[in-house]
Amino acid sequence: MMTPKEFQKAFAKDMKTAVSRAMLAMGQKAYDEATGMFGHYDNGGNWPTLSKRTIENHERKFAVALSGAGFGGFDTPLVASGELMKSLEWDATATTAEVGTDDPKMKYHELGEGVPARPVFGPVVYKMEEHVQKIFATAFDENLGVR
Repeated sequence: MMTPKEFQKAFAKDMKTAVSRAMLAMGQKAYDEATGMFGHYDNGGNWPTLSKRTIENHERKFAVALSGAGFGGFDTPLVASGELMKSLEWDATATTAEVGTDDPKMKYHELGEGVPARPVFGPVVYKMEEHVQKIFATAFDENLGVR
């Protein structure tokens, strides 16, 4: 039988593992949500439609790049060449999860600076609210047997 001290130590270790697992799952889910917003209007971002001129430019400049991307056309917001979406990365530590990009163009789209706003990260934060409880419940259940 465990002493109270041994139990406390084992529980703390399991708790840390559960939180770490939750952070990994949250990072992956946030990344999936962010990349899933690219190329679609029905993504919860309330994005303005692309102009006819922009769609024609996509078709002229990026026909080869988009042909096998599975978007089904050139009316694909934030997917001109596909490079912006490819620049997204995610990372997680024992206590944090993050998704982002080092592409400076994302700032203009996120905030609508010089182009119509088509935010990705702001809406992802709200989308993650519905997933956080389930992710933590799963991680705690798997590590602690708690539900």
